[in-house]
Amino acid sequence: MIDTRTAVVSCVGMFSKSNEEMFKVNGDSNAELMRTASSNGALRFLYVSAYRVEDQLPFKLLPGYFEGKRYAEKAVQEYFPNQRRVVLQPGMVYGQRVQGGTKTPLQYVGAPLEYLFTLPIFDQLQRHKKGQLAFSPAVNVHDVAKTVICGA
Repeated sequence: MIDTRTAVVSCVGMFSKSNEEMFKVNGDSNAELMRTASSNGALRFLYVSAYRVEDQLPFKLLPGYFEGKRYAEKAVQEYFPNQRRVVLQPGMVYGQRVQGGTKTPLQYVGAPLEYLFTLPIFDQLQRHKKGQLAFSPAVNVHDVAKTVICGA
C-alpha cells in the first residue's frame, strides 16, 4: 500500500482586483496548507509558484500576487527543510482554462509564444538579465503537471 502522505502538491493561486485578497490566497492559504501537511507527516511538498517577474520591473505589478507567492516560498522552506521540497517558478502557464462555464483558450496565445521564445536567438537574449522577462517562453500546463509528478 502506498503511503498517502508521501507528497503534497499546491497549485493554489489567484488573481484579483484586491492585493489583500491575492496575498491571502497566494500566501496565507499556501502557508497554512504547508504547515498542515508538515504537521500531518507529509514527506515532500511541491509548490507551483510564479516566475520572479517583480524583480525585473521598475514598478510593482500585482504586488499582492507576487508578495503572496514569495511568502509561500519562504513558508515551504520553513516547513519542509532539508531538500524535502520542490518549488516551481514557471512563467505564463497556458492551456484551456474553464471558469464558471466559460472556456478561455490560452493555448492560442501561449503555444506560439512558447515556440517563438525557444528559438536559438531568444535563448541568447534570455541569458541577459534584462531579457529574461521579455523573452521567457510560456509553459504548457501539461508540462508543468509532468514536472510536478516527477518531483513527487
